Amino acid sequence: MLADALDAERALTLIDASSHVLTVRRLAQPRPEDADTYLVRGTVYVTRASGGVRAVSPRTGRTPWESNSSVEQQGPPAASPP
Repeated sequence: MLADALDAERALTLIDASSHVLTVRRLAQPRPEDADTYLVRGTVYVTRASGGVRAVSPRTGRTPWESNSSVEQQGPPAASPP
């Protein structure tokens, strides 16, 4: 099975709630061991205890942006209402 062949730090496993289809995406960059992962509005965010945040596209596994600032708060990303 593909999920068994990929290292957990190098892959993102997605489950479609309606169809129950499991998809595994290889990440462009490994997920740090101290990171938490959140899915918010179609984007995966990897947050680190140091305050860094990385956005990951669940469709491609690529990183469109990353912030390594230690000023950011820990936990899931928060957005202001439009």
